[in-house]
Amino acid sequence: PRSTSSLHGYHDGEGRDHLEAVLWEIPGVVAKKTLLKRELAPGVIVEGWLYTNPTSSHQRTKQWFTVDSSCISRLLKSATHTWKRVKVSDLMVCCCREVENEDLRFCFEILTPTKPPLLLQARGKLEYQRWLGGIRRAIEMRFGKDLGVVNETSPDGEVVEDSGETPLTKSENIDQLEVEVEVE
Repeated sequence: PRSTSSLHGYHDGEGRDHLEAVLWEIPGVVAKKTLLKRELAPGVIVEGWLYTNPTSSHQRTKQWFTVDSSCISRLLKSATHTWKRVKVSDLMVCCCREVENEDLRFCFEILTPTKPPLLLQARGKLEYQRWLGGIRRAIEMRFGKDLGVVNETSPDGEVVEDSGETPLTKSENIDQLEVEVEVE
């Protein structure tokens, strides 16, 4: 008898292998089997399909976006039916914000000082996390921050994450810190 508690494969004796899944695992299996898997081009951190304008189902379009070490860009088809790369934002002046709205699942915004926010939607939770992590990692790389996080133990035994900045003690609040600014 076959177990239905998880995914498993079996050989049918006719040279074919089969993968079985219980009903509630089918969406995950389909998502894994249908993902585009290819090697990233040199310098590209994350790339793939994202939906733009997900608030309006009539205007929702799927576009190919890429994030490299300097910018976020998308591919657009030109009048001559060739693909051209169009810069959406420079990573030095943008930030990525999660959208916390039940109606807009897997959405995030690209915020820039000169353009309105660009609302983007990923196909699912894994792609959403991959895009957020990739964009944030690219921004950190652009600013020259170290990606590795080292855990240190403070004198009172509390674990403090070191991100290359001066860590806050347990009693300090970021809003209460005094900062000296020199103006010329």
